[in-house]
Amino acid sequence: MDRRILIVDDHPLFRTALGQTLMDSAEIREVGDLPALHKVLEADREWDLVLLDLNMPGADGLSGLLLLRAEYPALPIMIISAVAAEGVIKQALELGASGYLVKSAGPAEIRGAIDTVLSGGVHVPLGVGLPDDT
Repeated sequence: MDRRILIVDDHPLFRTALGQTLMDSAEIREVGDLPALHKVLEADREWDLVLLDLNMPGADGLSGLLLLRAEYPALPIMIISAVAAEGVIKQALELGASGYLVKSAGPAEIRGAIDTVLSGGVHVPLGVGLPDDT
């Protein structure tokens, strides 16, 4: 198990469920807020992927993504959210997200999305086109 994934979501039930979905294929670490995420990344930057909730306390929409992109430009970050608006998804990708996963996705789609991103691709929900410069 050589994949290392950080799940960042303020809802413990969702974090745990997502972690259980992925635990057979990756080392998982869960954190509930951005300060905890920063502590983990300061101590160990060798993570393969961050799954970041779009709406976190202390962040305004995509500001959490912007802060992480600025501090850790090489770290792949996939947004996870209940928000499925195409404009938000495209904006996240334009701001440097490696993908966007809607929380209503099933286990197979979640695993496939993560495989895509870890292979260097970009994941978007079905029916959403990639921005021109992604």
